[in-house]
Amino acid sequence: KFLVALLRSLTFILILVALASPFIQKDKVVEGEPSLKILVDNSTSFDLFDSSIAEELQGKLKDQIDVELVRVGSKDISNLGDGILNTVKEDDSVLLISDGSSNYGADLDDVGLFDSRSNITINTIKLEPTKNDIGVEVRGPSKTTADVDNRFVIKLTKVGKDLRGSLVVTLDTNIILDSDLSKDTYEFTSKLSEGYHQIKAELSVDDTFKQNNVFYKTVKVVPKPILGFMSKEDAP
Repeated sequence: KFLVALLRSLTFILILVALASPFIQKDKVVEGEPSLKILVDNSTSFDLFDSSIAEELQGKLKDQIDVELVRVGSKDISNLGDGILNTVKEDDSVLLISDGSSNYGADLDDVGLFDSRSNITINTIKLEPTKNDIGVEVRGPSKTTADVDNRFVIKLTKVGKDLRGSLVVTLDTNIILDSDLSKDTYEFTSKLSEGYHQIKAELSVDDTFKQNNVFYKTVKVVPKPILGFMSKEDAP
């Protein structure tokens, strides 16, 4: 009886083990063919940096791995996101040589999310500018109502060092701000009368690009709306 019980227990245990479907996981590394795609910013803004580093890297690496050099963008169009999407494929390794300023096409954050899901690795190189440049932009409402406080921000974008000069901001014919370039952000508030007004921010500085040294902003001011108030009870 003991032997029969033992055999029955052993049979039951073996059935349970078989139902559990045990398996052993093994990791195996399969070596592929290493390759690198170098994407170079070809837009005008990248002229502030030394783009020859791309050819230098290609020359040093081509004897060790397969290197492909691709140029992205042209003149005032910097479509880095589109360039990445149109060039890479799954499991690619990419080296992006750019100032990171993308003004056209796919958003770089969305492209990064897509690349992470496709096992695409993108690296960048931190470059020091070889030239100096500064640009100005006026931020604020383009349409507002009369006689209310409006806040405007003058934003300076600097590349390089030792940028000396002045910033003059005018509202119509009145000078609102006349300052040096010691700060990156300036702001002012103003109540505007009904009609159209022009804000002009102009830099006087010796830099690389002159086209971003002047910024014009037009503000349309409409009359205040007439408001009616009705109440069942007396109110102030």
